[in-house]
Amino acid sequence: MGGDLALMFQSDRAFQIGLLLFLLAHIVYAIAFTVPNGFHPQDLITGVLLLGLAVAVYLYLRPGLGRMKAPVLLYILIICFMVNRAISTFFGEAFSTTQAWLISLGAVLFMASDLVLASNRFRHPFKVHRLSLFLYYGGQLLIALSPSYFA
Repeated sequence: MGGDLALMFQSDRAFQIGLLLFLLAHIVYAIAFTVPNGFHPQDLITGVLLLGLAVAVYLYLRPGLGRMKAPVLLYILIICFMVNRAISTFFGEAFSTTQAWLISLGAVLFMASDLVLASNRFRHPFKVHRLSLFLYYGGQLLIALSPSYFA
């Protein structure tokens, strides 16, 4: 909620606060997906694929980042790690298949929302960038629904 509130304001400082708060949220999600489930050999495959995505996204955004190069790079790496941990829910026994789908799709939608937001802010502003909110809230909803499927 704090990240959402910060992003309502147009200042660079508010954006940095929002970035930090969302970074912390991704860390909490990554922990929540990992603690009951652990790590699995398949995580390496998704990790490499997501690292490749992280590099591509960073290279795309880099020309417009200015002083935000390091914070945005860290954020991209952390959100990719969170998605890796979400996808990992398929590989263990702690989560049902339904939960793994909800968590993974929710995490991917959350990341897609951030990609739209970052592209709009740092590369190419576009009129319909607010559509990222549908991705964001849809992703959050899917993740939030996942605990209701515990046996």
